[in-house]
Amino acid sequence: MRALILSAGLGNRLKPMTDFIPKPLLPIVDRPVIDINISRLLEFGIENIGFNLFYKPNMIKKLLEKIMDNAYIVTEDKLKGTGGALLNFQEFLKGDFIIHNCDIITNIDLKEAIEFHKHHRPFATLVLTKKSGTNFVEINGDFHIKRFSKNESKDFYTFTGCAILSGKIFSYLPNKETFSMIEVYQKLIDHNEPILGIPIQGTWYDIGTHKRYWQVHHDILNKKVKFKEVKINSQQYIHPTSNVQTKNLSGFISIGENCFISDNVTLNNTVVFNNSRILKGNFNNCLLSDKFCIKMS
Repeated sequence: MRALILSAGLGNRLKPMTDFIPKPLLPIVDRPVIDINISRLLEFGIENIGFNLFYKPNMIKKLLEKIMDNAYIVTEDKLKGTGGALLNFQEFLKGDFIIHNCDIITNIDLKEAIEFHKHHRPFATLVLTKKSGTNFVEINGDFHIKRFSKNESKDFYTFTGCAILSGKIFSYLPNKETFSMIEVYQKLIDHNEPILGIPIQGTWYDIGTHKRYWQVHHDILNKKVKFKEVKINSQQYIHPTSNVQTKNLSGFISIGENCFISDNVTLNNTVVFNNSRILKGNFNNCLLSDKFCIKMS
């Protein structure tokens, strides 16, 4: 089975962070989120992985070339949406395949979802969770998806951004360049084609907003959750290439590569991005670099 990691988005909700760092390269403590997701797919035996790129593609290519030998990369000439991205991968994605958003971090068991898909043979199997998100799904007792909604309800599940698709789905792609996968899934439902949702237990985060990105660091460094791809030994992570002179560190701290933090700085519950020089200030509940400071309300 092969996979496509959707990696082209602008990350507008994460600005100004994404003015400097494309969303797939945002670090989760010490490791870019796309690297974490690649490792998880490899763990489940998915070795052939495709990537659609658009925003700051050379930065992402540089990482992919460093960590992968056989990445299948397509750089889009314009944003084509989560569905339009498939158009460039018809030859690469043979048979059943996984489609995976780059801006999620999870320890959900994909093997369970893959086996469910192989047993039922639908056009698509969407991995669902009860965690709060942005795309909500209603299923019936036979796991068939009834409808999608942007409004949260206790009867709905959240779509995790990870799905297993049949190659047959290419026959349902609309005749246009730009569209979303939700459009494709809705078209399948309208034609009474089987599209299933499987609720799976596990930890899941969508890091698509400042608050959620800060929250995943809070939870990892406070050891409320654990991802084996992220190695930590304490509540305060400082990359070994960084020079931290201040002793005024409290709460959870994540300081990236090649940073300088002077003794005139106080940090509490703060993430400091790579290559930052912070010379003075009192920072509490922040996402911080020498180019921006985003405070959590």
